Amino acid sequence: MKYTHAIFNVILLLLLTFGNVGNIFAQDVSQSKIDSLERTMRKARHDTDRLGFLEALYLLTDRVDTARSLKYINSYLAIAQKNSKVKNIEAAYKWLGLHYFHRAHDHTKAIYWFNKAIAEASAMGDRQEKGFVHSLIAKSYKSNLEHDKALEHYRMAMQLDKRPEKLQGNLGNMGTLYLDIGDYPNAAACFEEAYNIQDKELKKKQEATVNDSLTLMGLLISIAYVDVQMSQFDKALDHYHLAHLHNNNIKNTDIDLWIFLGIGKAFQLKKEYSQAIENYEEALRLSRTVKDAASEADILNRIGNIYLETGDAGKAMNYAGQAANSSANNGVLPGTYLLLGKIYIVQNNTGKAIDNLKKAITLCNAAGNVDEEATAWAALSSAYEKGRNTAAAFDAYKHYIVLRDSVYSADKARQITSIQMQGEFNRKLADDKLVQAKKDAAAKLEMQQQKIMSYGGLVMVVMVLVVAFFIYRGYRGQKKANVSITRANEALNREKQVSEQLLLNILPPDVAIELKAKGRVKAKSFDSVTVLITDFVGFTLAGERYTPEELVAELHTCFEAFDHIISKYRIEKIKTVGDGYVAVSGLPNPNSNHAGDIVKAAIEIRDFMNERKKVYGSGSFGIRIGINSGKVVAGIVGVKKFAYDIWGDTVNTAARMEQNGSEGKINISASTYELVKDKFICSYRGEIEAKNKGKLMMYYVEAPVVQAKVQPML
Repeated sequence: MKYTHAIFNVILLLLLTFGNVGNIFAQDVSQSKIDSLERTMRKARHDTDRLGFLEALYLLTDRVDTARSLKYINSYLAIAQKNSKVKNIEAAYKWLGLHYFHRAHDHTKAIYWFNKAIAEASAMGDRQEKGFVHSLIAKSYKSNLEHDKALEHYRMAMQLDKRPEKLQGNLGNMGTLYLDIGDYPNAAACFEEAYNIQDKELKKKQEATVNDSLTLMGLLISIAYVDVQMSQFDKALDHYHLAHLHNNNIKNTDIDLWIFLGIGKAFQLKKEYSQAIENYEEALRLSRTVKDAASEADILNRIGNIYLETGDAGKAMNYAGQAANSSANNGVLPGTYLLLGKIYIVQNNTGKAIDNLKKAITLCNAAGNVDEEATAWAALSSAYEKGRNTAAAFDAYKHYIVLRDSVYSADKARQITSIQMQGEFNRKLADDKLVQAKKDAAAKLEMQQQKIMSYGGLVMVVMVLVVAFFIYRGYRGQKKANVSITRANEALNREKQVSEQLLLNILPPDVAIELKAKGRVKAKSFDSVTVLITDFVGFTLAGERYTPEELVAELHTCFEAFDHIISKYRIEKIKTVGDGYVAVSGLPNPNSNHAGDIVKAAIEIRDFMNERKKVYGSGSFGIRIGINSGKVVAGIVGVKKFAYDIWGDTVNTAARMEQNGSEGKINISASTYELVKDKFICSYRGEIEAKNKGKLMMYYVEAPVVQAKVQPML
């Protein structure tokens, strides 16, 4: 069992503790008991009695016979509506919502019935019931991945029902919602506030119940988990130790297992390996006590990775072997194959390394574990390099880059989602304040009128003074309300600006505007643009001198410099593919000097890499640059992890220019040459055979001049 899986089990425990949806418990339900209740119900003389029997039958069958339980709910609703019993109608609507949420998994229908229940609760004036149903709607939206709406309904629930146990439950659920989108600061704030409420309530009691202790520990473990995600390891350790102290009262072995796993992880990330191993060993003992083979294998993998990190491949292999044996009956974990692959790389057994890493990749892909799959691809690239299979090493490394970039894009998307959620909440808050301000003004006006009438016997001067006083006070109240609304709108605008800036980091401005306005981007054809493609020479060989982390850092340094260079010339970066860099000038906004601008940028990129080569020698990369001008189609494909891209023969020809160039040279096509020949000195290379393109005229760009002319190639 992965630690992340364990934490969500804890959160599930919190959800159950915070508020079950009705008194529905697993029961020993027999057909004879149901039949007996039905016979008794048929003999009942009053509808009130029949409602009681139907409720009991619904509760008995809810989890064992959903079709029958739905029949009981509908019968209950019919009787309640016939007798105009608002409270019973509300209960039936709520049960219908629960049926579609838990049993039919139809969240749209669940929300429909919950909203009808809220209308009935409003008619009764029951704020607590309204708050409870709002929390159920929030869970439905959360399950439907509509996080902004879920957040809105959790906040409504907290405004309506401020009882400590309900506030605590809604805060806990909001914390899990923020965890879903990777908003760790807000998740921590919710969990900590819930913990403070629970701790305050416990201090009022003389003795804590088991449920009280479970709730506190669940919150502390959740807070600690978020601390780890934010690299606040010392805070995480404090929260884990406090949870362990609470567990001394009930001695729940599973909870201690989660706690020691978390402590071990915190020490491992702090690189305090001896303490990490000490806590993992205790977690290992507990996993064997409860016979949890998946947890046992996971812990053994963690310890093995620590020994491999510290240079003891022998001990690492011992733990990897134990992990494989532990999970043999249920299937070896991908983490075990990954660990074995890395060990065999160190031992120079590339055949076994490749075999185990391929197994790890297959399992990670099937489970959707992108982080671990990316790590496995990086390790596989290293294994192929050790085996001197350069092509396979490069291919594996490209897989790693793609997965790494997808994780980065997902993180960006979560940031945007979080900002949009907060912005939407601020807008709603501003709207609410405006509505309340209007209500306050109307109430004050009514009060003024009543008081004027009550003083009808007074002289006219007094009446005028009273009216003036209340009008002035109403004016001041409205002014204060307007100030609050203005501040809320300013906060909303700030959040909106941050959100839009994140979107602009991913897409061109015009494309981002179209995407926000229409929810999609129509592909467009551009008749005259220039495409630049770069590729590093000696990239695979450089990988032998770098660790994967150092290799990625070097790529980042180079690509960051390229980004700064092209930004000066109105050039749009399209993507990076492995060690390749693709950019285009002339879109999405037309640029009559697109070819000249991109050649200027190419010269700066070439000079930057040449200078870096002088400083770092063989430790850096050479570079080939290819450029071509022509027509392309640009747009966004897909709806998830979208990216702006370009297509067309112009792009393919630019790639051939790069592939047929030389290190440190800028190779351009005839179409680009015709556009820049008066501005740059170019060396004609002749007609050169290009893959799938036949013979193409090619030129090397040498330097910019006022009047450029073609120089014969020596």
